[in-house]
Amino acid sequence: MNVRKVISEFKIKYLNKRIIENKNSKGITTEIICEVKPYKTYSHAIDVIDFSVIHYHKKTTETYKVLRGDLKMFKYDKRGR
Repeated sequence: MNVRKVISEFKIKYLNKRIIENKNSKGITTEIICEVKPYKTYSHAIDVIDFSVIHYHKKTTETYKVLRGDLKMFKYDKRGR
């Protein structure tokens, strides 16, 4: 992923919106998020994801619309299996 290019494009297209750069334990950017419409209980965001670690949200629902590339998701039970 060309991090600087993605961030630059977000700054131009979504002027003054919050941009979050997630990095892995080695300091490599794996995801860039632009909060287009933040709300108290949810937000509308645009993400560029190179890789996301397996995680879950206790109270959050995420909806994805893939514009380019592939998305692989896994569903686990409460015990993480």
